[in-house]
Amino acid sequence: MLIAEDFLLMALDVDSGRTRPGLGMLRQQRFAAACLLAELAVQKQAGVRNDRVHLYEAMPTYHPLLSEALASLRERAVLAVGDAIAHLARQLGDIEPRLIESLIARGVLHEGGRRRFLLFGERGYPVRSTQARNEALANALQAASGDTHHMRAIALLLLADGSGSLPLLVDEQAANEGKARAHAFTEEVREVREHSPSTDLFDVHLASMSLLASIHLALAPAAG
Repeated sequence: MLIAEDFLLMALDVDSGRTRPGLGMLRQQRFAAACLLAELAVQKQAGVRNDRVHLYEAMPTYHPLLSEALASLRERAVLAVGDAIAHLARQLGDIEPRLIESLIARGVLHEGGRRRFLLFGERGYPVRSTQARNEALANALQAASGDTHHMRAIALLLLADGSGSLPLLVDEQAANEGKARAHAFTEEVREVREHSPSTDLFDVHLASMSLLASIHLALAPAAG
């Protein structure tokens, strides 16, 4: 499951399949692109070196959108993180509908939901796999509460905080704790990069974590 797909599942009402109020962030192409870039960081296929996105040797990806994202980034000269997000947002077309199609094909969402009104309005895609949705929500809560330190959970937390959606996904206490953890992580990564020898910046893990922190910073102004 892609991180972007987790966000999509968390955003949908289970029965109607329509987006819950305030959770339409994946309709913003920039946020959807940031999710894909974060996924590449989690998979150690991308990182940050000298404040620019660096791609590592290509490895097989498990989703066509990730393959397209990698190919698109390889066609361009080295980009700053914000520029890389903007580039993917332009080049990949509408990302949310493709995520929906993928989830339908895998039996996670129902196909052919009704529109809110007869001829117009948002089409609903009721959740077929409530287990997948519950797991996504549990992952968000664990990430916010600090109950897991997996890189994917960190990415989910940073994206939720950067998009301003965290308070809508978890309870108030977890949201406050998660916001503090997200900002502490980003600051810690910045300090490590500043005080580490330049050769250490080539460490794949640090570079990937740096990319996640940079994505968080790139999204934050938009959320505010």
